[in-house]
Amino acid sequence: MVQLEPGDILAMREERRKQWVRIAIPSLYAYVVWRDATERVRKYERRVKELTKAGLDRRTAKRQAREETKL
Repeated sequence: MVQLEPGDILAMREERRKQWVRIAIPSLYAYVVWRDATERVRKYERRVKELTKAGLDRRTAKRQAREETKL
């Protein structure tokens, strides 16, 4: 169950549970943006590692990975 509370607070509760979890919407947005950025960096680093193992030099691997992941 999800509900919007006064003060731009999002309250969530699992079905058949009593405890509510509350978070401010701006904080939730900041977390989602941070998580997306972190995931992109991890994907980029993984790709650089793969390309380096495949025989490219590190500089070229970084350039290619950057183009592929749109950092």
